[in-house]
Amino acid sequence: MDERKARDLAGEWHALHGGGETPPFYEHLVHALGGLLPDELAATGAVSGDEGPMIVALSDRRIFAAKPREATGEPGVELNVVTIEVAQAQIAVTEHLVKAPRVTRKRRWSFSALDVDIVFTTEQSLRTAFSSERQDDNDELLARAISGALGWAMPWSQEK
Repeated sequence: MDERKARDLAGEWHALHGGGETPPFYEHLVHALGGLLPDELAATGAVSGDEGPMIVALSDRRIFAAKPREATGEPGVELNVVTIEVAQAQIAVTEHLVKAPRVTRKRRWSFSALDVDIVFTTEQSLRTAFSSERQDDNDELLARAISGALGWAMPWSQEK
């Protein structure tokens, strides 16, 4: 993975942690992503997983999930990466619509094969007067790209 894309992903992941002060292992994370994820990726993003923020990427044959955390006992990052082969993956989606203060779609996406699960959630504002709030977030677009690669093309319209 090239450095710019690695920096973008590390930045997205950091933003999910609330932004603020850059963690001391940030540069280690950028280099670890560059060394472990392939150059050719169809979609990438930082998402909210069950165990905290993670980085998910889709290549033509694999789904990658990287869970960064500060290394214990020494400066640096520990990056645990799991993969699922697209050809063997299963998908499950749970959708929940809520209204407070506007209609919001919450989805819990689960991509799994054998003993590996990649699970994360997305949220979309469906009814709002502001076009910027109607845009699909990167995590929703990533989830839809993965589901499409698995043969389940989700509707792309905000109204569906």
